[in-house]
Amino acid sequence: MENFRQIFDFYAKQHQFTSKNATFEEIQEKFNLMDLSEFNKFAIEFKIPLKKEVVTELFKKNAKNAKDMHFEEFMVKYFNK
Repeated sequence: MENFRQIFDFYAKQHQFTSKNATFEEIQEKFNLMDLSEFNKFAIEFKIPLKKEVVTELFKKNAKNAKDMHFEEFMVKYFNK
């Protein structure tokens, strides 16, 4: 499971911040979430054999508020762990 955590953390930290005034807490919280663009990058780089539309639909269906995913949701939804 540690390997999955490392993969999740790597992609979750790909986020680009638009606000230069983000607090440390806001940055830390965002680094614990994977958004759709990060999930799409994960799917492409791991050659998940699904069309982008399907990957997007899966993410939105299972992510918190259809926009952010915690590690636990990532594992339960996609790896049945």
